Amino acid sequence: MLFYLKYPLVLSDKANWQLFQELAELTTEMIQLADINDAINAVTECIIKAAEVSIPKFSGKLKRIGKPLWNEKCAEAKTAQRKEWDIFRRYPTRDNFIIFKQAKAIARRTRRQSQRHSFERYVNSIRSNISSKILWEKVRKILGSDSGQAISVLNSDGQVISDAKNCRYYRGSICSSF
Repeated sequence: MLFYLKYPLVLSDKANWQLFQELAELTTEMIQLADINDAINAVTECIIKAAEVSIPKFSGKLKRIGKPLWNEKCAEAKTAQRKEWDIFRRYPTRDNFIIFKQAKAIARRTRRQSQRHSFERYVNSIRSNISSKILWEKVRKILGSDSGQAISVLNSDGQVISDAKNCRYYRGSICSSF
């Protein structure tokens, strides 16, 4: 099973476990509270605070891969188009409309030229000795689609395994048993 997670994920391999162990000191006063719910909340709070300090996190969102055809000229042309659009929107005169249309045409031409040059570079990079994996990576890059880096989670007999190395081990043992 593969999940695309949107909430913050912990980087357990980069955690400072020594610091976690020092901060997550559970005392007998925490456990011997009169109300069991208060004791559970105190222990949970202690562990969560220690984890927040000692275990780094990342957002879980994958970066959007930009298309290789986009360059500084494209960005400048788009900025000029937006600027002319803002002027025309505020002052809708015929002259401003013509200037906006010209900026829009220049931006469109710049994008198409950049796209053409990018595709030419892509076609020139294809050789007979290129592997299919690299070829498909280039196709995905041109399309601007996701890299497909999913976070692997394996559910084996009710036990959730999220470590990539353990997932590979369990997948291998499951496949070899058939």
